[in-house]
Amino acid sequence: MSLGQQRESVAAKVVIRRSVFDGAIMLVEGPSDADFWTSFARRGALHCEPCSGRHTLIQEHATLHKTDRLTGVVSVMDADWDHIDQTQHTLPDLFVTDTRDLESMLLRTAALDKLLDNRADATKLAALEAEEGAEFRELLLARAVEFGRLRLLHHRRHLPFEFRERFVRHNVDKERWRVSTDTLYQDLVAQGLAADVVSLRADLDALPTNLDPGASRGATT
Repeated sequence: MSLGQQRESVAAKVVIRRSVFDGAIMLVEGPSDADFWTSFARRGALHCEPCSGRHTLIQEHATLHKTDRLTGVVSVMDADWDHIDQTQHTLPDLFVTDTRDLESMLLRTAALDKLLDNRADATKLAALEAEEGAEFRELLLARAVEFGRLRLLHHRRHLPFEFRERFVRHNVDKERWRVSTDTLYQDLVAQGLAADVVSLRADLDALPTNLDPGASRGATT
């Protein structure tokens, strides 16, 4: 199926859904976003329509607003780099998250605490916080910022390689919970992010230092 056919089918589904569904309809990027937003709505009050990515969502939303505007239809997508790039979306009823993505948003809420209660070893967690003198949320952010700054540099250079989760997996010591910046930098230099490690460090130092970490952190697209 071509992208054009995919856009047409999503728009058609929304129009049909609107004719038989009285609740709110929300266009989202993918199935996981649909599950997330639906979990906060009363049963039967919201229908989320995945659009297979950000670009398709924007195109779908624009298509739906070219004709008679449907009531009760909105779109929500990850901000990605919008806040840092100061991108303004002017389409009506198109909203972006306050942070880069849903994961960044959840890290700012009690959802992280619930996850730690269910999955983390309480003794090891307490020892880590005592050793480093900070709460886990702050420690996680401090480590994630390193990847966020590298992602921002990659984003601004429009390089052909994707900044995928393998850069995290290969360069984080899970036992000591440390980021191996030396091997991480060498890995990215080999991909073409900079001419050498010295240049890469200089490029990172030149990035703005007043950015909201929630707007840029994250290891995957």
